[in-house]
Amino acid sequence: MAANSGAWIGIADEVKSIFRVKWIDDSNPERGFDYVYLSEEDYGRISSSVIAHKTQLDSGEIRWVIDSVVGKEDGLGVENLHGSAAIASAYSRAYEETFTLTFVTGRTVGIGAYLARLGIRCIQREDQPIILTGYSALNKLLGREVYSSHMQLGGPKIMATNGIDHLTVPDDLAGVSHILRWLSYVPAKHWWTSSYYKTFGSNRQTLLHTFPENTM
Repeated sequence: MAANSGAWIGIADEVKSIFRVKWIDDSNPERGFDYVYLSEEDYGRISSSVIAHKTQLDSGEIRWVIDSVVGKEDGLGVENLHGSAAIASAYSRAYEETFTLTFVTGRTVGIGAYLARLGIRCIQREDQPIILTGYSALNKLLGREVYSSHMQLGGPKIMATNGIDHLTVPDDLAGVSHILRWLSYVPAKHWWTSSYYKTFGSNRQTLLHTFPENTM
């Protein structure tokens, strides 16, 4: 069941509010910057939130050049992506071991969108998008208003057409009904192969059951 906002990377507000920038050209910031830093006083207050090294100007001013931002709150940085990577890895391995299915019952973003593609089957509700990033972020990147909704990026008209979806449904009830129908075709034992033999009866009649790949 997919309804998520994707991995989230936060910001250390205590650093954001006081860091300073050493511009290449103070009169023309568009040329870029050399580094970001903290004054000695500010570094003394939030030293546990950053990894920085000390530099001293010819004027005697001491600056702490920021190498990394740690933050005082746990889970603000890229460590949030570790969980996403672990989920993707486990889901990919499961593809070879069992039947995997994603039902997009709410908006699914980022890693949730990747997982929808990694499974054997994907069902999408007609009113919910599958997106890697939001339309507003893309508009900012493009510099103009190209998209006006998430559905333009990852609605059923996009995802069903490009092959991500195997089925679109109007509501949750329809989605669950189709999931149960598909599950009825799944072999009861994970070690049963796609073509397997089952022997039963007094005459030990052998029947061949065939489940062609990607037909469930």
